[in-house]
Amino acid sequence: MALAYGLRARPQTDLLEYYALEWVVQEIADYGENIFYLPFSDEQKADSLRAFQQLFAPGDVVEKALHFRGAGASQEPTSL
Repeated sequence: MALAYGLRARPQTDLLEYYALEWVVQEIADYGENIFYLPFSDEQKADSLRAFQQLFAPGDVVEKALHFRGAGASQEPTSL
């Protein structure tokens, strides 16, 4: 059925890479805004800083987003 609509069995990895990296950029922007621009308490800013640092922890979103780097062109999607 998916083939009738031109869908693929697996999404293109370049699209996944884009959305994963876009997610990371948005997270960095949000935490930066919390820390530097919003009128948060020192405790709230410290919480945002800890959450920002967590983005770079092994297995978290930055590592997962970087997993897609270089995989986009080398893996062609397959049909059902």
